[in-house]
Amino acid sequence: MATMRDIAARAGVSHTAVSFVLSDKQRTGGSISEATKARILAAAAELGYRRDELRRATIAGKSRMIGFLTATNSNESVARMLAGAVDEAEKWRYTVKIMHLANCDEVDDEVLDRCLELRLAGAIGLYLHRAALEKFRAELARHDVHLAVADDNAPQAGIHVLTDYDMGMEQLVAHLKGLGHQRIALLGGSEDLLFGAQARENAFLRAMEKHSLEILSGFLSRGHWKRTEEPGFTDREVRALLERTDRPTALVAVSDQVAMRAVGAALNARFRVPRDLSVASLGNVDSAEFFHPALTAVAQPFNEIGRVTMRHLIERIESGVAPLDAPAILETLPTRLIVRDSTARAPQPERARRQAAALRLRSVALTPA
Repeated sequence: MATMRDIAARAGVSHTAVSFVLSDKQRTGGSISEATKARILAAAAELGYRRDELRRATIAGKSRMIGFLTATNSNESVARMLAGAVDEAEKWRYTVKIMHLANCDEVDDEVLDRCLELRLAGAIGLYLHRAALEKFRAELARHDVHLAVADDNAPQAGIHVLTDYDMGMEQLVAHLKGLGHQRIALLGGSEDLLFGAQARENAFLRAMEKHSLEILSGFLSRGHWKRTEEPGFTDREVRALLERTDRPTALVAVSDQVAMRAVGAALNARFRVPRDLSVASLGNVDSAEFFHPALTAVAQPFNEIGRVTMRHLIERIESGVAPLDAPAILETLPTRLIVRDSTARAPQPERARRQAAALRLRSVALTPA
């Protein structure tokens, strides 16, 4: 196997110059000319040189491997963030290793031990609950391993990249207000069941206030749906909103899955979407476009979140600063409104009242004596 000394002899340069070019130190600049770099790279190719990453990791005490920590790697959003992270890591010649946690709610000591055994250069945490996140952050920092957080409203320590929820909710509320909707309800969730639920609800409240829209009592519906095979709001919760005399004419859902469930509940209650009720969501997974009716949604930049998180993490690793000494990085990425078929102009008030009354009568008729 060719060595750096072989390449230096072939290219007619010093061993130091070869080491500088082939060890990625050229990223930080230097005095070696482009012509010399080209000659070194050509000699390396001719001799079939391959870097010995295992040897490098043994000497440095760290690999060029980034851990991707998550318990929910089957979701589309997770897959898209992972794709963005992998694309960015490859530019820096880092490898991504998926570290699958058995449960994102608890500290997984086995996975933590595995991260340290692999001598990870850094890690990205995705959808970990507070206790697990802080345990990983503290233990990894003790071993000089940086941890970044993606798409989560975690405490602002370390590296943190997420969706600009304020922009997303403002886009949804502005769109619905432009269609004449005044009574807009939020289908949210508790923080225990949906990561970022409180941040999204707070963003909705700020958007409504910005547009001088009142939030009626009961219009913040926090569903009891869970992360199971069938997540979503039940028909009962949506029907409770639609039975009101002052029922909402539009629903904003904190995720596409919740929006889809709400559309189904509205149709079961004989409300037409969007003629009788507009529904919009935050997320824009692929199925949102092909759902019927196609969902109006704010697109979260999942790929970009993964890419930017990885870039910040690797730049910090390359800087050599210790995790405990590194300043916090918080970056929010912009959203984009995509208008589709699930939103339309608000129905006339009289028609809305008649529909709510009819639904209440049907509910009474179906209630067992």
